[in-house]
Amino acid sequence: MHPEAPIRVYLARSESLRRVHFGLRYRIYCVENGYEPASRYRDGLERDALDQRSEHFVVRVGSFHGRGRWVGTMRLILPDGPHDPDKVPPLEISRLIACDAQHLESSRVLYHLSQAAQAYAVEHGYPHLQFLIRPALARLLCRFGLPLEQCGEARDHRGLRIPYRVDAAAAADRLRNWRQRYGLPAATTGSHYIPMYWPLETHPPDVQDVQGASGMDCPQLQDS
Repeated sequence: MHPEAPIRVYLARSESLRRVHFGLRYRIYCVENGYEPASRYRDGLERDALDQRSEHFVVRVGSFHGRGRWVGTMRLILPDGPHDPDKVPPLEISRLIACDAQHLESSRVLYHLSQAAQAYAVEHGYPHLQFLIRPALARLLCRFGLPLEQCGEARDHRGLRIPYRVDAAAAADRLRNWRQRYGLPAATTGSHYIPMYWPLETHPPDVQDVQGASGMDCPQLQDS
């Protein structure tokens, strides 16, 4: 894949596109890393109860309808039940994967996922994002300037993980600097992600591309 091929983030608004998301999660979490037992997901789709109240994102490099490859996932877990409008709970970032078997820099994919999460939070009135990540990924995000604030004690979850919170509004300028560092153009669609309504009864013609996103073949970033 040419390094200048476009990277786009899609918000999965159909079951078939969510299957792409779940399939890539299965490949990385079950097959490559063994975080979850593959035998539990006989359909090759890694899912859990939190997916019912989550927004699901997938990242593609290259054309959606032609040559291209799925290279990342992210879900945003929405607050459970009603909440005080003056104390809006944070959105939780989960199932974060950024990888590419064609050796595209995983950190570029990570930028697009971070930008999509920040844009979604601001657009939907969530002042904070929260995630549980490895120290190495936290250092990388800090290096790119994201305003991480530790919001709890480190814990053992597939290795050492630390909870962090990000102020969504404050992250805007930092993400702009990150984008400029890569020489990436500003979003031209009015948003940093594209809601995609693929027909329910069909799958994208190259859905099996998720099998190519192997963490054994390429640099990858992933967290809970």
